[in-house]
Amino acid sequence: MSIPISTLRQLLRGPFQRKSTVKHQLGLIPDSPDGKVWFRSSSSALTQGSAGGVLRGIFPEHSGPIPLHQQASGIDTVDRGFSCSARDTLLSSIQSTAEWNEHLSVTEPLRTRLSTMFNATDSWTSTFDHFADNFQARLCNGYELPCRVQDGSDCVTTEQANEVFRAGDWEWNYWWRTNANATQYIQLVEGLFIGEIVRKLEAVQQGKSDLVYSHNFVHDGDIGPILGALGIRSLRWPGMASNIAIEIWYVGLLLFLSYEF
Repeated sequence: MSIPISTLRQLLRGPFQRKSTVKHQLGLIPDSPDGKVWFRSSSSALTQGSAGGVLRGIFPEHSGPIPLHQQASGIDTVDRGFSCSARDTLLSSIQSTAEWNEHLSVTEPLRTRLSTMFNATDSWTSTFDHFADNFQARLCNGYELPCRVQDGSDCVTTEQANEVFRAGDWEWNYWWRTNANATQYIQLVEGLFIGEIVRKLEAVQQGKSDLVYSHNFVHDGDIGPILGALGIRSLRWPGMASNIAIEIWYVGLLLFLSYEF
């Protein structure tokens, strides 16, 4: 049986999550899932698969089912699960600025080249998200960069892939950090989910929650706005298996909250 490298990465991340807490002798993760741990994924099969890999690593000796909570796809607060005309209108405005148009102008030769190689439509070349996602997925899974179907010798070069990644990093930093409407855009895209996280932390602070470990399996499109809301100085496109860890604990009467990416 072969296991894709991306899935293997998630399988290895589970024991890391377990050891990272146990090594501090906190005993947060039990041997089997119970009412003190809580897991959620988006309605996407992709994140459900990621969750399966991580949970197998967190609970290596557990053989029964593990509850994985989801919201209905039409109202999911992650992965843009709900429709929002204000969000779409604001994105259109963000991608009509002088800065964005300059970005399109500078990257025009690369976008034209990739469009010709793969017969890509405008929806694929309006941003570098699709190309960056595809190229990174291939490289992370040990595959070669793609070649043109009509000519197997006409392939994406490492230099071109790096250009795509740099352009993608700029786009993500612009969406969630540097554009004038970044705060409002974060609120429209991720505000509901961020509110859910805040309420969970408040419940712990107020002694109203028995949860000691909560894990949400979401998407790069969720990681980006959360990092923007947390005030990251420079945001790169979140790679596969990116994680944000938020901790809350007491030392005496003092409450501490920290996060790391």
